[in-house]
Amino acid sequence: MTLSCSSSRRRMAAASVVFSAPLFASACAGGGSSPGGGGIGVAPTQAPSHTAPVAITIHWPTPPSAASRRRPSYISSSTESVGIIVNGGAATYVNNPALSGTPVAATVTNVDAPVQPAPDTFSITSYDKAGGAGNILGQASVPQVIKLGAANIVDVTLNGNLGKIVCMAITPFVSGTSAMTLVGPAGQIALLPEDADGNIIVAPGAVPTLSLAAPSAASATVTTTSTPNLFNINVLTAGTPVALSGTGENLAGTAVAPATCNVTRVKALYVANQGAHLYDSPSVTIYPATASGDATPTATLVGSSTDEAEINFVAVDPKGNLFLSNQGPEPNATFGPTAGYVSIFGPAAGQSGNVAPIATIANLNTPEGLAFDSSNDLWVLSIDRIQEYPPSADGVTAAPSPSTTITGPNTGLNGLYGLDVGLDGTVYAAGTNFSSSCEIEIFAPGSSGNASETTIVPSAATTESWIGVAADSTGNMYATASQSNLNFVVSYAPQTSSGAPAASFVATGFSQPFGIFVDKSGATPTNAVWVANYANGSISYFSSTSTLALGEASATSTLSGTDTGLNYPFGVYVR
Repeated sequence: MTLSCSSSRRRMAAASVVFSAPLFASACAGGGSSPGGGGIGVAPTQAPSHTAPVAITIHWPTPPSAASRRRPSYISSSTESVGIIVNGGAATYVNNPALSGTPVAATVTNVDAPVQPAPDTFSITSYDKAGGAGNILGQASVPQVIKLGAANIVDVTLNGNLGKIVCMAITPFVSGTSAMTLVGPAGQIALLPEDADGNIIVAPGAVPTLSLAAPSAASATVTTTSTPNLFNINVLTAGTPVALSGTGENLAGTAVAPATCNVTRVKALYVANQGAHLYDSPSVTIYPATASGDATPTATLVGSSTDEAEINFVAVDPKGNLFLSNQGPEPNATFGPTAGYVSIFGPAAGQSGNVAPIATIANLNTPEGLAFDSSNDLWVLSIDRIQEYPPSADGVTAAPSPSTTITGPNTGLNGLYGLDVGLDGTVYAAGTNFSSSCEIEIFAPGSSGNASETTIVPSAATTESWIGVAADSTGNMYATASQSNLNFVVSYAPQTSSGAPAASFVATGFSQPFGIFVDKSGATPTNAVWVANYANGSISYFSSTSTLALGEASATSTLSGTDTGLNYPFGVYVR
């Protein structure tokens, strides 16, 4: 796991220590000593008749590769002295050891160690002041039998002494220091253990154990990862800071001052980029929801491991799991399963770079639209059916099974594209019906099986290809039409009790609009709209659906440019 560091002053505080004994004996007693410092030791033992000089060599860890440039420079220059104690005797202090700069293996001094059947105990402590004064930076002890006439080597790894805890945002989804911004529901933060001088304590050596106190389950959840002191954070409500408290103890068992990580979540915009010719570098790009101009994505999900193949629509559940509809590879595609499927990517780290999905809903016949309802059930539109899946659990490892299926001759489902579910459970599907015309199918809440639908065939678009559909918080419906030179979004007032379409409006000024998303979550801004313009590679953002009823729609802002990574954007989703 690569950690980013906000300050170059942080350095490593753990070190490996090697003792080597030459092949001769001496009658000398222990080395010189100096007062104070509080290093660890053991009770002194009676000196045997023989001792051997032992060379003390401190090895500092090798730094990470150049590819891990986000890691700090961690070769510490804080160590001003090292204390060595043999069998609890008098300490020998060495000032100004050559430990700064590039990784080194510095010989510090020679000490005498008894030659005896029982193990000798070597205790080492490093300090940030001369003569064993100041703060303890690291400490460890190890038993070792020193043999006369043998090549004795004693390895000791210093454990860093926790002085303070620092919150660290893990890119790409989290940024900032004590006040952090989380893009989307889920991200990762690290609690960095530092010594008193601000050196990050990393391996080798025992990293101090830290814990992160999670807030109430109503506001956020925190889970551990396989990397020590790295946590997944899932903030449930956007715009409200969540305070997390990190705690830990130093080598003496005393609690250090806790760290406070304040995390504020902003909504994220997810774009499914189909790519030129349907298979040329498909990707999912992720941004803050209101990103505009030539903004760089927070993260990009792309590569052969993702199994992205003719991707169309994207959706994200409240836990941060990302769902992506894949048609299956085109004839010239080089990766991806051979049938239609929905791939699932885990939160945070599982949605950036060339990563594999954590699960796949396989064997679907041309999956298209994806949507989540108010109960967080997933709905998937395939060529002749709509399937409902129960909510996904954290850490999805297997594809869910459908709990509801709408299919049959009465449904009118035959090759539609877009899908949405209203807050009341009404299901909307839009597209080009292979057996008749372009239309929008509407199913009443609770529909299943061979349910009859309400069909809307907009008169202004009898030759158009409907792609996306969305409903707002009050039941108004919006659909994108794209074909020839007619590029517009049509909006409808809620259906009447008879099912006949109510008043409609047409907004123009788009460039082959495909995906559309209306934020009906109730958070500010309510009923904001995002439209993917496939032809010119842009996203139109509207702060309110009311602007779409004004004819020539003027977007509140537009996301467009070479740095955005937009590549024939198809589906859009905001969470």
